[in-house]
Amino acid sequence: MGYLLKTQLEDIAATLRTILDGGATITPTIALRVLTSFRESNPVLGGDLTDREKQVLQLLASGKTLAKVAALLGCSYHTIHHHARSIYQKLEVHNRSELAARAAAAGLLDDT
Repeated sequence: MGYLLKTQLEDIAATLRTILDGGATITPTIALRVLTSFRESNPVLGGDLTDREKQVLQLLASGKTLAKVAALLGCSYHTIHHHARSIYQKLEVHNRSELAARAAAAGLLDDT
């Protein structure tokens, strides 16, 4: 289980031992390509949230209700609901716990 480029077969014996022992291997070149691909295709890593959506995200992830977020930001409940739906779509999540986990993993939450 792994992926090697022909140009990176210096230590094929060690690689085969790793795989036979149940491990996996991937060359640094391929790892960089995979991670770059994820960054380009992942909406979280792409950072395409608006500044207002980021504010709403922070408050939602901290456990605030939509009504409380609306009051804190001086917006209507419906406006915050619209922002929340947009955030959920952009981050490809379906509930509050997925939202918090994805946002934290992507570094979108303040450290406060």
